[in-house]
Amino acid sequence: MKQVQPTIGLLPIACSRFRGMGKETPKTYEERIQLRLDEIKKQCSEFAVVVDPGQIYSRDDVQKAMDLFYAGKVDCVFAFFLSWSEDAAWIRFLRDMYPIPLYYAHITPAITYTNTEGENEFIEYLSTGGLVGTLEGSGSFKRFDRPMSFSGCGDLCSVMKEVKSFAYAAALRTDLRNATFALIAQYPEIMWATYCDPYTYFSKIGPELRFVSVATLKDAYDAVSDQRVDACIDMLMKKYPVREKLAMEHFKASVRCSLALEDVMRAKGATMGILNDGSSVLFEQIGLRPGFYPTPENEGEIGIVPEGDLGVGLAVYIALRLTGKHGIIFSEFLSGKSTNAIANELTWDNIPTVTGNRPGMRPPSPAFSEMRSTRAMLSCRKPMSRTSLPRSK
Repeated sequence: MKQVQPTIGLLPIACSRFRGMGKETPKTYEERIQLRLDEIKKQCSEFAVVVDPGQIYSRDDVQKAMDLFYAGKVDCVFAFFLSWSEDAAWIRFLRDMYPIPLYYAHITPAITYTNTEGENEFIEYLSTGGLVGTLEGSGSFKRFDRPMSFSGCGDLCSVMKEVKSFAYAAALRTDLRNATFALIAQYPEIMWATYCDPYTYFSKIGPELRFVSVATLKDAYDAVSDQRVDACIDMLMKKYPVREKLAMEHFKASVRCSLALEDVMRAKGATMGILNDGSSVLFEQIGLRPGFYPTPENEGEIGIVPEGDLGVGLAVYIALRLTGKHGIIFSEFLSGKSTNAIANELTWDNIPTVTGNRPGMRPPSPAFSEMRSTRAMLSCRKPMSRTSLPRSK
């Protein structure tokens, strides 16, 4: 999956009383604070789409900014005082802005003057007085106590580091509210502790849920052609180590079901598929749990987890969308400290096939090959003995 792309709205608050001052100096008040604003915008642009309404002086400017934020579908707002300012515009924003993640910060400027005796130094002094503005505005920030609001203080580098993390989290919030998860919903009593309430899940977090029956998966399983199965197996056997004794019938069945599972998720318009396998219905109808996804046909548009209900599905989706990277998830069965060994109940990954390879996957070490083989056998539910695997470095 691709990494989420934040869209951030800037709310740079300036002082109308200082506007127009400094005409007899090398730079006016507006020009000085604009230089700092340009640098902030430049750094935000390195990780986000920036919606910049310009310097904010009045309630009309605030209204314009809010309209731009709404039209631009910003994920969050980054607010800061460029100097001391009247707080009327800021208070109006806190009152009227629709609920949205808000980061409020003071960015400490570089001080180049030692006194304010000259006109140029005095205008520079006025242009760098954001601390007093921030302190003034912090009272209203606290009193309004808007949800999803955070504050910070520091130099530009440290503040931007916080803003970047905040923006990605806000972008993920937006993404989740527009995402679609598909769940093969089986709720046997053996896994009660893992289940989430779908209504609360939707109302609090946001993904739209599509429920899929095992019967639907079985129909898709029967519809997968032998050619697709053979092509997938051929790719897997060329790219990854394979044990000499391979139950090809089980291998084909698991690959066929993996392809079918992705077909169902595509048909449901889902970006995340979740398979609760604890029920006997899956094994009665199909005979196994699919274990070879993402398949070569999946270019990373669908993530899939085989158990753990909506909680694990959400955790995996968040990891994929925040990082844009890939990895392997373990359901560890046991580990031995004295022997430095690990035995896993199952593993699964969400590593899409790209140009015939799986980026992010280590070169096959003996331990890694054993892990994949263990997953294949467990996915096919073939009886096996406990496996002890050395940890890879």
